[in-house]
Amino acid sequence: METLQRYDGNVHPELWVKQARTYCSLNQIYSTPDQLEFCKNMINTIIIKIPSVLKTFDELINALKADISFTVFKDTCKRKLQFLRYYSEKECGNTSKFIAEFRMLCFGAEINDIEELKQYLFQSVQSYYYCDREEYKKVTSMDELIRLFNIVVSSNFNLIKAGSIVYADNPALSYNVLWNILYDSYLPGSLINYGKGIFLQAKHMNHECGFLNAENSVCLSRQNDWIINQRDTSNIAKKEFVASQDIIYLQNRFNRRILRSQDVTCTINNENHQEVFTHDERIGGHDEWCIELVQ
Repeated sequence: METLQRYDGNVHPELWVKQARTYCSLNQIYSTPDQLEFCKNMINTIIIKIPSVLKTFDELINALKADISFTVFKDTCKRKLQFLRYYSEKECGNTSKFIAEFRMLCFGAEINDIEELKQYLFQSVQSYYYCDREEYKKVTSMDELIRLFNIVVSSNFNLIKAGSIVYADNPALSYNVLWNILYDSYLPGSLINYGKGIFLQAKHMNHECGFLNAENSVCLSRQNDWIINQRDTSNIAKKEFVASQDIIYLQNRFNRRILRSQDVTCTINNENHQEVFTHDERIGGHDEWCIELVQ
């Protein structure tokens, strides 16, 4: 620590005094009276008023907290917390730096009530982030809160959202395609629920991939209304939201027919397209699609 910033009310008194004592030790100032005198000389007394006689560091800290500048500092930290927003690494954010900033602002504002801490932390994330309400209620400490937040942002990282581009592969036929999950009734960026309607739009990944309108089919090169369902397997737990690497099947919202892939291609405008159709028969392997989040 080469230099010590003069105290002017823009840092928490406890943190500044700790830094000042470390600076004194590094510069061979060891006695308490000498360290206190050094601290007093490093306070901007033009804007910060303190008693002329201080015998302990607790008295120094209390004197700094009694000044109106500390009230302004705490309120400033609270306002920063109100406007703090979390962005994931996918959005060029940094979770570790965000948590460090959140904790420092809470320390600066001297917020210790866990319910208030919960409110500030989770209001910083976008509304589409999903958090289990029961787990949220169980949190009783800052460490538990940060642990839960990390679980939430990690689990939401691979969830499919309105506007996502997903790579869809039919394991039975080794055909694939890029799908754009369009908004329908969802707000941009909101999580996609199983069992609810979505719009899909096929995006060609290359000339070997695509969808062709066939009998009993609706062409996926345009927007259509589909219900996205989880594969009905007894040993797979039912999920609320669609995630990357889920195996799904698609059902037309209006006629309830299932989208099926088949080992048939057709050439249109010098481009090869995979043919699909809809059916109302038993669901099989050709109806399953494994989706992976692209962006």
